[in-house]
Formats: sequence, C-alpha cells, structure tokens
Amino acid sequence: MFLCYNQLENLIGYLKDTVMRDKVLYITQIITSLAGTLFLCVILTKQDSVMAKVIILPFILFALSETLMCVFVLTDRLNLFEIFKKVQNISFIVFWFGFLIFFCYKICESSDKMMLLATIPFWGAGAYLVYKCFFKDLIKKD
Repeated sequence: MFLCYNQLENLIGYLKDTVMRDKVLYITQIITSLAGTLFLCVILTKQDSVMAKVIILPFILFALSETLMCVFVLTDRLNLFEIFKKVQNISFIVFWFGFLIFFCYKICESSDKMMLLATIPFWGAGAYLVYKCFFKDLIKKD
C-alpha cells in the first residue's frame, strides 16, 4: 500500500511539473509572439510604400494569431484556438501564393520564360498546403 501511494505521489508530481512546464512554454510563446507583432507593427507604420505594407501584413496576422492561439490554449478555449489556427494558415497561404504570383509576374516581364518551370514545385507545394489545411479533414470525415 505504501509503495503504491508513493508511486501515485510521484506521478501526480510529475504531471504537475509537466503541466506547469507547458504553461511556461505557452507564456513564453505569447511574450515572443507579442514582441514580434509589435516589432512588425512599428515597421508597418514607418513604411511609405503600399507594397511594403502589403508584404508585412500577413506576417502581422501570423504573429497575432500565434499569440491568440497560445492564450486560448491556456484558457481551455479550444474552439477559438481552431479558428485562429485557420487564420494563421490562411495568412501563410496568402503570402505563399502572393509571392509566387509576384515572382511569376517578374519572370514574365523578363525575357527568360523558361524560369517559370522552376516555380512548378512551389505551386504544387502551395496546393498541398491548401489541401492539408482545409480539405484533408473533410475527406477523413466522409
């Protein structure tokens, strides 16, 4: 009986340490994400070019959604966590395809049309990201 009680105490202590370590990791992530968001907002306000502001915006959305995701995990609001996970995925995919479109546009302006072939794997990777983020769960549920 005494041995089982000690093992139970050790297990409870281990679980408390693990939960506390996870909370510390989430709090650290919140602080770093907020710092990144504030840094990007400062950069955004100092830019005169609209193109530079458009380029920075998905990174701000990504960092802000990362902050909110960690807050919602800490407060056990997992449904809001899932919403901001989708926001994070959307902001990354918008940046991915936006960069690809801009790159392909610049290639089309130049005389080297064969360089467009180099973008094919990146279009495929982007399509896979869209599938993985939005359609993979729908196919599994059917």
